Amino acid sequence: MTMQRPRPPRAAGFGLRTVFSLLALAMLPTCPFAAESQQKKSPLLSATAGSGPLIASVTLNTMAVGEFFMMRDGDDLLLDRDTLARMGLTRGLTADDGQRLSLKSLAPRLRFKLDESNGSVSIEADPAMLSGHTETLQLRQPSTATLISSNALYLNYNLNYNKSPFAADSYSAPLELAANWNGLSLINNFNWQNGRQLTRTQSQLVYDDTNELRRLMAGDVTGTSGNRLGSSTLGGVRMFKNYGMAPSIFTGPPLAMKAMLLNPSEVEVYIDGNMVFKGKFPAGELDLRNIPYYRSGLGESKILVRDAFGRESVINDTFYTSTGLLATGLHSYDYSFGVRRSQDALGALHYNGKPVLMASHRYGYADWLTPGLGLESDGSDLRGGVTADMLLGNMGQLGLVTATSRRQGVSGQQFQADYSYASTKLLSPGLFYTRQSVNYGGVYDPLSQSPTANRWRGGASLAVGLGGYASVTGRWSRAMRFDDSRVQDATLAMNTMLPRNVSLSTQFTRSWLPSASPENRIHASLGHSFSNGLYLSANFSRDNSGNTFGIQLQLSPPLGNGYGYSAGITAPPQGDTTSTARLQYHHDHGEFQLGRSGSGNAPTYDASMSGAVLLAGGEAHLTRPIRDSYAVVRVPGMKRVKVRVQNQQVGETDANGTLALPHLHAYMDNTLSIDTAEIPFNYAVDSNSKVVTTGYRGGGVIDFGVRKMQIIGGKAFYRLGDKLESAQYSGMELNGNGVSQKTVIGFGGEIYVEGIAAGSYQARIFNERRDCHFTLMVPESKNFINDLGEVVCDLGAAAKKEKP
Repeated sequence: MTMQRPRPPRAAGFGLRTVFSLLALAMLPTCPFAAESQQKKSPLLSATAGSGPLIASVTLNTMAVGEFFMMRDGDDLLLDRDTLARMGLTRGLTADDGQRLSLKSLAPRLRFKLDESNGSVSIEADPAMLSGHTETLQLRQPSTATLISSNALYLNYNLNYNKSPFAADSYSAPLELAANWNGLSLINNFNWQNGRQLTRTQSQLVYDDTNELRRLMAGDVTGTSGNRLGSSTLGGVRMFKNYGMAPSIFTGPPLAMKAMLLNPSEVEVYIDGNMVFKGKFPAGELDLRNIPYYRSGLGESKILVRDAFGRESVINDTFYTSTGLLATGLHSYDYSFGVRRSQDALGALHYNGKPVLMASHRYGYADWLTPGLGLESDGSDLRGGVTADMLLGNMGQLGLVTATSRRQGVSGQQFQADYSYASTKLLSPGLFYTRQSVNYGGVYDPLSQSPTANRWRGGASLAVGLGGYASVTGRWSRAMRFDDSRVQDATLAMNTMLPRNVSLSTQFTRSWLPSASPENRIHASLGHSFSNGLYLSANFSRDNSGNTFGIQLQLSPPLGNGYGYSAGITAPPQGDTTSTARLQYHHDHGEFQLGRSGSGNAPTYDASMSGAVLLAGGEAHLTRPIRDSYAVVRVPGMKRVKVRVQNQQVGETDANGTLALPHLHAYMDNTLSIDTAEIPFNYAVDSNSKVVTTGYRGGGVIDFGVRKMQIIGGKAFYRLGDKLESAQYSGMELNGNGVSQKTVIGFGGEIYVEGIAAGSYQARIFNERRDCHFTLMVPESKNFINDLGEVVCDLGAAAKKEKP
């Protein structure tokens, strides 16, 4: 909007514009136009015909950009580059530094109008001449959660009993002993079975470097040379990049879009019909970067521009993205070193063989290309490969792997290629092909492939979307084995939603095997979720051996305390009908299950109890198993206070006002809240909701500060020597314990202040003659009104304290 300014008087009086004009004229001798300006005897800053200096209010493409100094030359205006840049005109200008540029010379890309009545200039410029604006969006908002971390020790246990008509009764108890100290986690897993000794199944020491997003591990680790090459369990060390420590970071290639704004506009960005951003921007080129997307494949984008006059324009485009590629400059790596770990029939661990190095590294070379390397070697044998993931514009994604191995002097090779095109439209095709030699393999693999392993395998897939009604997927593959036999299989599946929210899934599979008749299998299932969380499903299968029918009913237990159950029955082609039934119960102190399965003639029964003993915050807690991270909620002295995690009720505080929560997720924002309905009205809570995050297998204590708020009473006096003087009608201030209150002392020095908890306060009482500072101690009291008796401020002592 143009700022309206009155025109300065021409004859009498000097306004601000006139003062600026005089200053400008004083500088004219140093100006290249000085001689010409003096000859023409141009007026001061008034916008009259002729030439001379001018200060005017400028609007650029309807947006007020400020007041600027310029030279008027008849019906033209002359401005230097710096002034044009401060206005927002930075592109397509040919003037050198210090040289003035004629606005008329910029036509037709720029038009201007000088309004002499109010000393303003209106400029309409091609948006391509304006300063561009870059806006970097965020796929996920940075976390504002508070990191909680306490040294802790906990034991997860799972006690199981199994009774079967085919074997003796059995007992087992998988155990996990974990400790967390200053962010360092030590985790040991054991298993006990009746008739056997306690066996260690896994041990790990884990440290997360959150600054570098890097995890360091020692003990039993999984080494990998790449997810398309190989992996093995080791006893050793491992280091890998873990972007999961910062969920706000999006590692995929960013999506960018541009729009040219003719004037100040409101911009809305839509991805696949969902609005992901809204903002207001000045005229010029708008560069939107890091636009959110949540899936791989072909998508549709739309930018809706609503300009200053309410006119709307739409920019539509398509894009192809992949969450499997890395953004330019990002690294993803995984390095391991150790010896092979194996497990015998009794579950005991063994470490043997030569030490092996396993490594994989991927790098975002460009937003369309992520190459990678993979390697495993024990010093003599090795396997290595090169990978590449590529975006083919809007035509899909291609993945390539070429690898070689040399073990005991024998070489082998492998090649993989897969192409995919994902779209929300009608068709989404895919192709894949793998070929390997008989001696290809990893350091710990057999020297030659099994005769029934595939020499090569290739195939295709096709997904067809039928709007919102159904989806159909077909897949076909063909392979040749090392024994020269050929196999082939094909699958056709359909998923749809019937009336009343009944889901229908059907699948037909046909397999061609060597020296055997083709195998056919048809499977169909119906399912419906009720509003109370109950799920009912029925399925039917038919294969070469006959028909199978089944029905299942399931109600999952709540996140908090409560029951859940499941039941099912299956009628196979041969044999007895079998059934299953399971009852689950979740409690603050553990989880319990009872189950029955098998036929009516030979049923099997099982029972289990699982939970955890947690030592944290100087206290012991019995809770459910800690599967990821935990928190201990404290509402001191408040029992039966309901606690929620992510807005789901999970339990109530005990008699001490404490509840252990094993439901948290490491490095994620966990919202914890309490229901203040059970807190007496004379207690204050600092906050009833907190957002926290935890480290790996760690946690901490969350204290919802509760303070007992009382009314304090008493009588206030000034002490001067041996005399007491009533402080009636004096002012009183109290500061401390999160409280800052001012009040007036009543008749006879009566004190009445609400909302004060026990503790120490810096106090002041004062009037027109007295000003006394002292420390007021408010003791604990069970009474609603805490009577302090006589409150005396010693003027002499206060004066001594104030002396330097």
